[in-house]
Amino acid sequence: LIYSHLTFSPPAIEETLSEVKFYLYVPFLCVLR
Repeated sequence: LIYSHLTFSPPAIEETLSEVKFYLYVPFLCVLR
């Protein structure tokens, strides 16, 4: 689904990367707590 979505709409790559960084960054803060 991810690859087909990226190939379907290239501009969505930046949005996907931002979401990935966000979902990886939030748990990181939780771990620091």
